[in-house]
Amino acid sequence: MMDAAGIAELHTNRDGIVRVRDDVAGIKAVLGAGEVRRLKQRINDTLAKRAALGEPAGSRLFGYKHAKTEDGTKTYAAVPDEADAIRQAAEWVLSGWSLSNIAAELRQRGLRGAHAVRSPQVRCGA
Repeated sequence: MMDAAGIAELHTNRDGIVRVRDDVAGIKAVLGAGEVRRLKQRINDTLAKRAALGEPAGSRLFGYKHAKTEDGTKTYAAVPDEADAIRQAAEWVLSGWSLSNIAAELRQRGLRGAHAVRSPQVRCGA
């Protein structure tokens, strides 16, 4: 489909389809697409590097906390309560419990994910 200016090129973004209406918009779209490719490559390179070093792709994992070795190397140390919960959850899975029942039981015991808000008294804007 062609608009009044004769531009028929369409580009997609997160919001759907964007009609390029002039040369400047077309140049911006091409430059933006190039930056998306570069950003994607940087992210993939970083994830590959972390995997090669044996590091997780994300931040803190449930059951572990950030720590350092004696020589200052970053590592992880087990959090005993969380590690016990993981072992218990594995037993429940093998016993046939549903994941939602396991999650409910862990919540009832006061266990939250690694990124859960720990202090309910602290509220933004309060």
